[in-house]
Parts: sequence; structure tokens; C-alpha cells
Amino acid sequence: MAGTAGYVLRASVVGNNTGGMPTGLVDDGDEFGWSVCSLEDLDGDGITDVAVGSPADGKGEVWILFLHRNGTVKRTHEINRGVGGFIGHPETEGTAPRFGSSVGVFR
Repeated sequence: MAGTAGYVLRASVVGNNTGGMPTGLVDDGDEFGWSVCSLEDLDGDGITDVAVGSPADGKGEVWILFLHRNGTVKRTHEINRGVGGFIGHPETEGTAPRFGSSVGVFR
């Protein structure tokens, strides 16, 4: 979480069963956190939420993390092929497309 001058106000470690993430969502080797992007306040609670890429999890995933004020995870939303409302997915013969290797906001 950043202050108005861009300085870090607080930090939280987030991972499998850490920082509010439920057990079993993230496995070793998924590269969870490969890319991270600050989003706007998606759930209207006044706290900025984040997108986190996990490109080595199957063909790749993006997690939307809805945060508490202390930076821990309140709830998650998974996005990958067929999950989280995402129906498109690049398929590459013989290789994983690494969906989630880069996340960002387009305005």
C-alpha cells in the first residue's frame, strides 16, 4: 500500500496460507507474484486491490486480490481459461502460453 507521495506505508507477505490467502490456491513452482499490478478499488471498500500473475500454474493464471487495510487478503478471484469469466486463452502447441506473466491496467 503506497502513500500519496509514493512511499510504502505497509507491506504484507502473501502466498499459500500466508497473508490471508487460503491453503491450496498457490503451489510451489506456480511463479505466483511473477507480475503484480495495483488496481483501483474494485469492491468499493476504499482499499486499492491488486492483480497478481502466476504464469507457471497450468497454462497460467491471474489472481485478483481484494485486500484488507493491513494488506492481507480479504478474498480472491481467479482468472484463467474458463474460470472467472475469461473465455479466451492463447493455445500454443507444445508450450504453455504463460498467461499472467505480465499484468497491467489499461485506461
